[in-house]
Amino acid sequence: MSRRTGIERRAARAFHLKDYARARRYLEELLALRGENPRTRHALGLCYERLGLLDESLDAAQRCHESIPDYPGNLRLLARLHIARGAPEAARAYVADALRLLERRPPDGWWARLRERLGRGDAEDGEWCVWAREFLRQPDSSDGQGP
Repeated sequence: MSRRTGIERRAARAFHLKDYARARRYLEELLALRGENPRTRHALGLCYERLGLLDESLDAAQRCHESIPDYPGNLRLLARLHIARGAPEAARAYVADALRLLERRPPDGWWARLRERLGRGDAEDGEWCVWAREFLRQPDSSDGQGP
């Protein structure tokens, strides 16, 4: 297991404190120093999303998706971004893929341990899965503002 560098700790702390502009700067610096990393791209995409920079967020999320196509958090980000951009039909594949991954995930695997450490539980995923099933049932998912 690798240890976090100072810049990674500062980025995580800024994100936790919802200082997304500062977290963005640290993450961009981290990419410049270490090169491409899909998980750093995903975190950067989340910062951009929260800062209202949807084009930049979509670019970061798509770059993450190219490297890690089965990353549920990034699939959910891609779905949210397409919905926010008024393209719910483009979001459907991402929602379906994320739902498939979340439903088949073992409850005691590394993902569950990570989410527990981050203070997130299965209730959040369960709520999202309920929304996702309903979203996918709709013939026209144009209203799809989801969790």
